[in-house]
Amino acid sequence: MLISTNDVYQSTLLSGIPGLVHGYSTRSSGDAREAGNARAIVRRLTDKDMPLVRGQQIHGNAIAVVDASSPRSISGVDGLVSQSADILLEVHVADCVPVLLVDPEARIVSVVHAGWKGTVSHITRNALNRMIDLGAIPSRIRASIGPHIGRCCYTVPEERATQFLLAFGSDSNIIAKEGNTWRLDVGSANRSELLQAGVTPDHIDSPVVCTSCQVDTFYSYRKDSSETFGEIIGVIGFT
Repeated sequence: MLISTNDVYQSTLLSGIPGLVHGYSTRSSGDAREAGNARAIVRRLTDKDMPLVRGQQIHGNAIAVVDASSPRSISGVDGLVSQSADILLEVHVADCVPVLLVDPEARIVSVVHAGWKGTVSHITRNALNRMIDLGAIPSRIRASIGPHIGRCCYTVPEERATQFLLAFGSDSNIIAKEGNTWRLDVGSANRSELLQAGVTPDHIDSPVVCTSCQVDTFYSYRKDSSETFGEIIGVIGFT
């Protein structure tokens, strides 16, 4: 589950890991697209001066491995993996799914920006594979699926529904038709990816937190106007 402290949400599953810094911002934290707001959010999580590294987020499925010498923005990727201490991996969202991953023993972390395009092209599995390349073991990995639009609010056209049926099968927890309307649960699709890759169910924190339903707490691409829109961030890293 997610618990809120000082305008930042944290996963109870990840909170007990020694040396791990992680969390998700909220609307009251300010629009994280502004660098000053992003740094203020990090200061709520740690007293250490930890640089932020983010991907370009182009709605693809590419993953980059980064360290302290990497640029602060990585072109062409939607996911990052690191085994370096004292940097924070950062993901920006407003309805898309933020996924935070960690192997506590290998001290390897990852962030994933899982929009529908990245999800249907298996970006979370790609991130897990890069973690495994560095020495992570799926059964040790813990995952937090952060605030995102839920199936309650996410209706999609038949063409998109068909792509998910081809990628994930007819799992009604992921894609289902209600009357003439297709509803998609992108969070459940990413949870399915984690399970298929060997992450155990008790190592996945995936609370139902819909950014569209809870637009007073989070930003929502679908619900906000151009005047009220912004982004939250998810961050993770070891000190």
